[in-house]
Amino acid sequence: MFRVRVNTGLFQRQLSKLEKQQIPFATARALTWVALDAQKEVRRQLPRRFKIKNSWVSKGIRITPAKKHRLVAEVYTKDYFMERQEEGGTKRPRVGKHIAIAPTRGQSHHKVTTPKGLIKKNMRPTDLLDKPNEYFKGTHKGVYGIWKRVGRSRKRRGSFKGSIALMYVLKPKAPVEGRWQFETTINDVASRRFSRLFQLSFDQAVKH
Repeated sequence: MFRVRVNTGLFQRQLSKLEKQQIPFATARALTWVALDAQKEVRRQLPRRFKIKNSWVSKGIRITPAKKHRLVAEVYTKDYFMERQEEGGTKRPRVGKHIAIAPTRGQSHHKVTTPKGLIKKNMRPTDLLDKPNEYFKGTHKGVYGIWKRVGRSRKRRGSFKGSIALMYVLKPKAPVEGRWQFETTINDVASRRFSRLFQLSFDQAVKH
């Protein structure tokens, strides 16, 4: 969450009584406009910083308007995991002991994601492990993951030689780079837009 505040004390000392009465309303409205502009800009920049799978994260970026008695506007995300994208950190499993990571191109010919990066239907790790005759957890060539049994050919009587393909890499944790620049973006919008928006809001309030 990021909050935009303003101090109008010096400005008010230069105004008439009528104009001073309009300051709280004009300020609250200008702060809300800034928050809306910041929300729009943060949403616009999402595809630059992340591989966007759907509109879920964008829709989760919300604002709290400022009020005359509370001159603070807030821009925030309802998605807890985006905080780590701002500050960086370590991703750990919420359930179980490992995080399932889709393999990079070249690690497997069996893609579990769509071109947009969404996990394909019935290709979630739990879905695969519900089919133990086809998928299994194990280590191969130093990689611990979920593997698919791919074809079998008779080697000699009574035995088979088969091949496997990597579906997911399993790790106890994974580093997350802080690359969202959420706070930086909002600061930039506020510094560029507030003065003009406040003047517009104040002029409209005084005229009415």
